[in-house]
Amino acid sequence: MLTDLVLALLNGHAKRCTKCGEVKLLGEFAKNKARRDGLNSRCRSCCAVAFSTYAESNRERLLECKARYRVENRDLLIERSRKYEEANRDKRNARKRERASTPEARAAAAERNRTWRSENATYLSNYTRQYNAKNKDRRAAVKKLWDERMKEEQREKWAARYYANPEKYRARSRALTRNNPESVKRRNRALVDEIHPNYAKQCLAKNLGVKCVEVPAEFIEMKRQLLKAKRTVRAVTNHLKGIDHE
Repeated sequence: MLTDLVLALLNGHAKRCTKCGEVKLLGEFAKNKARRDGLNSRCRSCCAVAFSTYAESNRERLLECKARYRVENRDLLIERSRKYEEANRDKRNARKRERASTPEARAAAAERNRTWRSENATYLSNYTRQYNAKNKDRRAAVKKLWDERMKEEQREKWAARYYANPEKYRARSRALTRNNPESVKRRNRALVDEIHPNYAKQCLAKNLGVKCVEVPAEFIEMKRQLLKAKRTVRAVTNHLKGIDHE
C-alpha cells in the first residue's frame, strides 16, 4: 500500500496533507479553486476535525449567522427548496416510503416527533396560536366543510364507540357534571331554550323507547317544530291566564 501511494505521488495522483503529513490520494482532498492544483492543502479528515473544533467553540456565533442568513435570504432559500423538491420528488418519496415501510422505522419516527414536541412545546404553542389567529376564517370554513362531509360517518363512529363501552362514557359524564355543575346546567339550559336537534332527538328516543342513534333523522326536525308549537301555545295560555286574573 505504501509503494502504491509513493507511485501515485510520483505520478501526480496523490499529495501530502500539510496538517497530518500523510500522503493520500487526490480524492481525499476537497476542491479549492484558489489553489494552484485546485485542491485543499489539508485532507478531508483534517478539515472535518478543524471545523468540528471551531464549530464547538463558536456555536452561538454560528447559530446567529445562520439565523441571520435565513432571514436575509428567505425568498432565495424557498425558491431553492422548491426547485430541489421538483427535481427530486420521486427520489424523496421513494426514500420516505422506504423509511416508513417497517414498524421499527415508524416507531422511531413517532418517538422523534414526541421528543421534538416535548422539547419545543412553547414554540409549538405560540406558533399554533398565531396561525389560528391569522387563519381564523379559513379554518372555520374548512371545519364547516369537513363537518358537513363527515357528519354521518363521525356520528356512526361515536355511537359505536359509546355503545361498545357505555359505562365508561356515563362515568365520564357524571364526573363532568359533578365537577362543573354550573357550566353543565347553562349548557343544558341553552340546548332546551333553543330546542337543539340533540334535545329533540333525546325527547324522541325517550318517547319511542329506542337509542338516540336509532331515531330517524327526518323525525328530528318535525319534533323540533312540534316542541316549538307547544312552547308557543303554553306561553300564550299563561299570558291569557294572567290577563284573566287581572
